Amino acid sequence: MLDGAGAEYVSPLATLRLPDGWKQVESGVEDTLIFTSESGREQIVVVVEKLPRQRRGNG
Repeated sequence: MLDGAGAEYVSPLATLRLPDGWKQVESGVEDTLIFTSESGREQIVVVVEKLPRQRRGNG
């Protein structure tokens, strides 16, 4: 999930990269990612929403 300096989250749909000093912290909530700055004064909360799959018609 995280890679080296700075925080990085990679999923099949998106990549979130944050500057050096940022890290991922435990959210305790499924599908919620929390990243915090080195100073702890800034925080980014990402809620991952799983969309239902659309059926493809045989057209």
